[in-house]
Amino acid sequence: MREAPELERLMGMELYLTASRGLGGRIRSRLEDFLVEEELASGLVAELRPGRPEGAREEGRGIGGRGSFLLCVLVKSGFDTLEAVQRLARRLCLPEGLVSFAGLKDARAVTAQFVAVRGLRPERLKDLDLPGVELRPVAFTAEPLSPAVLIANRFRVVVRAIELPEGAVEHELAATLSGLEELGGLLNFYGHQRFGTARPITHLVGRELLRGNVREAVELYLAYVGPGESAAAREARSYLAETGDLRGFLRLLPRGFYYERLMTEHLLKRPRDYYGALRRLPLRLRRLFV
Repeated sequence: MREAPELERLMGMELYLTASRGLGGRIRSRLEDFLVEEELASGLVAELRPGRPEGAREEGRGIGGRGSFLLCVLVKSGFDTLEAVQRLARRLCLPEGLVSFAGLKDARAVTAQFVAVRGLRPERLKDLDLPGVELRPVAFTAEPLSPAVLIANRFRVVVRAIELPEGAVEHELAATLSGLEELGGLLNFYGHQRFGTARPITHLVGRELLRGNVREAVELYLAYVGPGESAAAREARSYLAETGDLRGFLRLLPRGFYYERLMTEHLLKRPRDYYGALRRLPLRLRRLFV
């Protein structure tokens, strides 16, 4: 087995399961290079292309099913699930707690998943205009969604900038698949998606929260510099760590850092209210920390 690089070792993954060197190259060069479609235990599949999900049934005219929840396919790009749900609830003028979902999906991707919205009528979606977010009604249902109903995610991943010649690519693929077959499959291990890809910090924030160090947890979330972050993000976080200047941090922070902005704006209005700043984050994210 090969020793894993530093980023994986930070997450507790010290070895690679196979001995092959891999293909190299880059994933997620573009949002559309990483596509995800969610599958539920009922057989429903949230498809990226428009249309009724696989396994859905039409009962009479319009939306079928019964219950107070409207099951929808949420297609998003450039946001994680928590941020997309926040934006969606705000646009629909609904409490965020009325929107349930089965699983968290990546931000740097184009993903399709199910959400169940309590009390939402399908006609309200006709004029929904939310950049990066599409919501398609499927059926009414009596229950909210939970992780218990998520059975699988279907991935389509493009790898770009592979420097190996074509024959070597085929050889590496065959060697990797052969090694996995001999071992009986691939281990399901908590990794980048749980701890963070560019900035593996989720567990570090959670440790401070368990210790009761809320201020340290907030400062860590804002100022910790991840090894895979952009130069602009590193500059902003380093500046905050060195100066404590929240306004300057906001000016330097690149676009798209939604949660950091929410927390920083709260601290500017209410200095030293670290509990309040933490509560600006979605409850599911706070639970994920712990």
